[in-house]
Amino acid sequence: MLDRLEQAVLELRRFTADASHELRTPLSVLKAQAQSALSSGALDAKAAALVRSQLEEIESLKLMVEDLLTLSRLESEPDLRSPVDLADVVVEIVEQFRPMAESKGVILELLDVRAAPVEGDRSELRRVLRNLLDNALKYTDRGGRVTVSVERNGASVSLTVCDTGAGIPASERERIFERFYRADPSRDRRTGGAGLGLAIVARIVDRNRGRVSVESDPGKGSSFKIDLPLAGA
Repeated sequence: MLDRLEQAVLELRRFTADASHELRTPLSVLKAQAQSALSSGALDAKAAALVRSQLEEIESLKLMVEDLLTLSRLESEPDLRSPVDLADVVVEIVEQFRPMAESKGVILELLDVRAAPVEGDRSELRRVLRNLLDNALKYTDRGGRVTVSVERNGASVSLTVCDTGAGIPASERERIFERFYRADPSRDRRTGGAGLGLAIVARIVDRNRGRVSVESDPGKGSSFKIDLPLAGA
């Protein structure tokens, strides 16, 4: 029975990966066709607005497909860890997000960050911070603040991303790392995502022998904390 269950899980993962891979090409074709139609100048205002809306949906679907492929890879490929200074990763990604924060009128602040060597996959750790910052900026209104910090705590390193956004109700916190789960269902894919970003964060942190946790106060903001073992610990 256990063998059949494991085989079913493997087949489901394979199907997800195959289906996601096959969707990439037609979505790219649809996007190119819509962009061509917009640039042709042959559309009236109403038709152009419709095509722009379709482009937004196509882009959302493309991002969802890429996230599904990422999850499939994380669950099927072996983890490859090497020495990484988490502080370097944080500085790099925070600078990438400054233009987005400025365009939204949100203060993005990098707190005291010191060398923090961990054993992990650099590209995966970069993805973790990108997803957390994207999430924080998405749910923080103009005039709000997002802070990022890295500190060493004995045999571990902590990465914390805090925001002054909408916050997450206590009843929702245990589920936000599930696939396709969004704490605010009123937000559509264009503003709230497909509910895969935090699932990817949780899977990557687990692969890198870490732990992710969240504290939140509805109406006041959220704090996501990643704890990773110090290199050599």
